[in-house]
Parts: sequence; structure tokens; C-alpha cells
Amino acid sequence: MVSAASFVEVGHVLEEAVERAAFPASFRRLLRVPLQQPGKVLAGAKRPLWPATVLAACTAARGATAIGIQVAAAVELFMAALDVLDEIEDGDYSPTTEAGGPGQALNASTALLLLAQNILCRLDQAGLPADRVALFVHALTEAGIEATTGQHRDLAATGNSLASTEVALTIARLKAGALAGGACRLGALAGTTDESLLTLYHDWGQHFGTGAQLANDLHDAEDREHKSDAERGKDTLPLLYARSLQQPQEVIGSVAASGALHFTWVILELERQECARILEQLTTLGQQTSELRALLGRVE
Repeated sequence: MVSAASFVEVGHVLEEAVERAAFPASFRRLLRVPLQQPGKVLAGAKRPLWPATVLAACTAARGATAIGIQVAAAVELFMAALDVLDEIEDGDYSPTTEAGGPGQALNASTALLLLAQNILCRLDQAGLPADRVALFVHALTEAGIEATTGQHRDLAATGNSLASTEVALTIARLKAGALAGGACRLGALAGTTDESLLTLYHDWGQHFGTGAQLANDLHDAEDREHKSDAERGKDTLPLLYARSLQQPQEVIGSVAASGALHFTWVILELERQECARILEQLTTLGQQTSELRALLGRVE
């Protein structure tokens, strides 16, 4: 199992990256706001999702832990930046915006994105050749590019009466799926440059990320107290399924009755089955998949 010490080290790399940039103290404080949100390394999470994903793939591909820790820190920075952008674009509550205003929040997200790139660009100092370093940078940017396509489709679909469950699933794949796929590819790159293996890791991550997003949507749809997605008119898979059968004003109270929860659970289970199938392939190819299997157990 990836040790707790590895996650502590990820936190140290994050702190070092922020300090190394010689930002003003007020800017460093603002950057720590998204980095200290629940579930993040600097918030004290025991097994934070994004670093855990990178390190699980690194372990499976027999990569050097020291490299995996650097990459995990870069991914944590990158995802924290996207969290801020997502909050602003969706009009959701943003702790970073509350702390510094929208302009400062956007600047903070930009800084986090660049710090992530900077960590990867410095992997040559860990002994990796320049062409290998370029593969890491490329993998991160490709994941981000695909995720922005998903975000564009998500923003365009919100409130659109023509949105469908198929659109919702595509968006989940393009956003959460692309980012998790990229994180797995990045972790695996610490141990291999075999493109056939890297494709399997990416595909595993894509199904894992999609499944994790569906699980989140499912839990939110089941939340009778808050129902935040329904209140905000979010086009998640269960809510779109319910809307296809019910009048819009009735959606909040009729999601379960519509069969939307069961429908979403079935799609989620299919994603989990694809993950399991790919794990079998990776195991057959000599990869150490126990960490990935444990990670998959968190999606439910």
C-alpha cells in the first residue's frame, strides 16, 4: 500500500513549489485556500483522491516513488486550479473567490496551473532525460485540453431542454474521465514508456473517473436534505433521466420514483466492470495492480 508518508511528502512538494515561486505572502495565503479544501493533501486527507490515483498507477507500473510524489503534487495543483475555475464558471460558492474576489481567484488558478507545469518541467533534476520529461508535460496538457471540451459542453448544456442522458455521460467522460485518465497515465509514466501499457492505464483512469463522477451525482440526487444539483438545475445523469419522465418542477421529489437512481447505478456498475477488465489485462502484463484495485473500491 502507498504509505502515509508518501502523501506527507506530496504536501511538502506542494509547499516547496509555492515557496520557490517567491510570491508575496498574501498571494501564498490565497493559493493555500483551494489547496486546503476538504479532501486535499494540505487539508490532512489520509488518502487524497488525485495523489492516490497517481501513486497507485506509479506503484502498478513499478515507477520510482520519488518521481511519483513529484507528479502527484503537480496533479494536485492542477486539479485545485480547475476546482477554482469550475466554481467560478458554474456560479457556485467559491472559498477562493470569497477570500480574494473573482479577479484574484482567477489569478490564483492561473498560478496553480503554472506551478503544476513547473514541477513537471523540473523532473530532469530528478535524473529523467528531457524527452521523458516532455511526456509528462504532454500528458497533463492533453488531459486539461480534453477536460475543457467537456466543461464547454457542460456549460452549454445546462438548462438546455434538449440535453439528454447520453450528453450527460459524454460530459462525465470528457471531464472527470479525462482528468483521471491523465492522472493514471502520468503516474504510470514514472515506470514505463510502453504506449500500449500507458493506453491501458489511461483507459482505466477514464472509466474510474467517470464512475466516480456518477457516484457523486448519485449521492447528490439521493440527498433529500440539500439536493444541490437539482436546485441549481445541473444536468447530471440521474436528474436528466428523471426530467425525461417527469415535469421539471417535480424532479426534486421524484428522482427515486422515476427509476433514475437505479439507471445511474447500472451505468456506474458498467464503468466499474470496465475498470476490473482492464485491471485483469494489466495484471496479465505483469503490472502490480493492488493499489488500483483498492482505489476502485472507493467508487460506490
